[in-house]
Amino acid sequence: MEMQHLHKVRNGMLWIFVQEHMANRYRSRLWFILPVLFNLPGGIIAFLAIRHDDLDKAKNCLLVGILLIIPLAISLTVAVAAGEAIIDDVIAGELIVD
Repeated sequence: MEMQHLHKVRNGMLWIFVQEHMANRYRSRLWFILPVLFNLPGGIIAFLAIRHDDLDKAKNCLLVGILLIIPLAISLTVAVAAGEAIIDDVIAGELIVD
């Protein structure tokens, strides 16, 4: 009995990264500007705009939007935590603001 693998490998690439179909219509790479500038909302807009013409490029735009919002969320969380620590020090009188 042969074991089945969760991810198939073809020509050294994971099967999940292999394009399975041809694009119906060429869509410009400029669509990647939306997720770069607007993160997740831009990725969603690009995905919805080009999904019927080039599904792979639409999925990649969405993925770029998701991946770019992660560092933004982490830095926002760190900034809020640092701000709260500074406010707590000011309230406790340990930090004097001139």
